[in-house]
Amino acid sequence: MSRRADAVKKVMIVGSSGGIGMALVRYCLEIGCQVAALTRSPSPALAALQQAVPNRLAIVECDLLDHQPQVEARLSLLFARYGYPDWIINAAGFLHAGTTSHSDLHKGLKDGLNKGASVAHIKSEPPNLPNQSKIPTASTQPLIAQCQMPEKRLSEITPAFLEHNLRANLYLSIALAQCCENLLPRSTPFRFASLSAMVGSIADNHSGGWYSYRISKAALNMFLKTLSLEWQRQFPNACVAAIHPGTTDTQLSVPFQSRITASKLYSSDISARRIVSVIESMTPEQSGRFYHWDGSVLSW
Repeated sequence: MSRRADAVKKVMIVGSSGGIGMALVRYCLEIGCQVAALTRSPSPALAALQQAVPNRLAIVECDLLDHQPQVEARLSLLFARYGYPDWIINAAGFLHAGTTSHSDLHKGLKDGLNKGASVAHIKSEPPNLPNQSKIPTASTQPLIAQCQMPEKRLSEITPAFLEHNLRANLYLSIALAQCCENLLPRSTPFRFASLSAMVGSIADNHSGGWYSYRISKAALNMFLKTLSLEWQRQFPNACVAAIHPGTTDTQLSVPFQSRITASKLYSSDISARRIVSVIESMTPEQSGRFYHWDGSVLSW
């Protein structure tokens, strides 16, 4: 896919060290974008990419869930130096857990139970943006059971697991949108996309189960639809969307892959290309839609 020199996109990707997030970083760099990758913890894979393209990838270690004001201050410096992002992609998410400690839960969200986020154009971390100084993670996360899987029955729902799903799958997008609202000028043309899931569609729910995940994704869809209506007035050149990437071969889907036919399980690289294709096609007039990876519109 060719790009004119004057058409280079600046992309911010949240959840950039997860399966889909990392693939999005790689693909956006491949097509010539300038990328800022937001991640909770250090990522050797991101660091290796940064060494390969130091002038086009910046890595920001931060936690939007617990330290939003500090993150906002760092993003403000980032935007002042390199310009505002054209695309803002939240690829982070949570479905199941394998540990009980807060630190391991955060690592899980980052590594594979996560989906990803990044921003284009940023050399290695600017001198006035502390590259290695991590914003500490608060210890207010609810503890969830070891190896907890999505609930199959009503009796399996717990407050902690539901809350964890809502924080990761809903509130992260809310916090990201709040940062953008505070930092971006009204006239800025940008596309704001969060990865959702078809199981969050109420109309498409024919099998039940997966209570917390379904609830959190349905809530995310409602948030994005509501946000699109407010931002039509505040950011008339913006477009807000939810995107279903399809079942992707990442750590998030590993426990369930035995039930999926090979033709329905997609590599992270394929999913990244499809997500970018959908984002490229979006216009302000289409804001507030729930997209399938093939570009078709899904029912809420």
